[in-house]
Amino acid sequence: MKTLLTSQRPAVLAARVALVLLLDAGMVLGSAKILWSYAGTTVADGSWVGQMLCLTLMVVACIARNTVTHPQTSPRDAIAIAVGDILLVVVTIAVWQRTADYFIGWVACFGAFLLLTASLCQFLAALIDQARPAALKAPAHINRAHRLARIATVRLGTLAAAIGLLVAVSGIHEWKLQIFDVLVLLTVSAVLLASAISSWIRALQPRRTRTPQPTSAD
Repeated sequence: MKTLLTSQRPAVLAARVALVLLLDAGMVLGSAKILWSYAGTTVADGSWVGQMLCLTLMVVACIARNTVTHPQTSPRDAIAIAVGDILLVVVTIAVWQRTADYFIGWVACFGAFLLLTASLCQFLAALIDQARPAALKAPAHINRAHRLARIATVRLGTLAAAIGLLVAVSGIHEWKLQIFDVLVLLTVSAVLLASAISSWIRALQPRRTRTPQPTSAD
């Protein structure tokens, strides 16, 4: 049985990563399309209806994402997902530069910005979680601290990569603060709302307790 479970772990990891990347790609493409459709001269002065639809889509997608990655994201999962997200944005930027299609560039810009804000929030959450005291014995506490430190390192690397990607799509956003304001408000609100709702849903779920096994008398 142990051999069977061990052989299945790479397949389970690949399926989980693929599902998360599919959710991320759908969230970026759908949200960028909504803001594009409801925009005025820029997304900053677009309709509030489009911004609310965009926020709703991102919250739902983030909740689904949190469900897939729950209960604990291992460093290996975090690395695989981060690399996949970065590659998705890199490929989109490459297609935009080759086709000069402004909408594709806008999708790449939104993806880079979402990657930036999400990785920043996740990096801060990992630091806070690492600083929080845990009622664990010494070996378990050390393992938990090492896991959180590795995850924080992954988030920091993703944050640095997102900054580089945002520079690469500067021809789209042109460093306009009014565009950044709207994107910051939408992406950060979506991440925080989804985290709060996911935590509330998990708190409502009954905790599983182990039933003691009967002991046989000799």
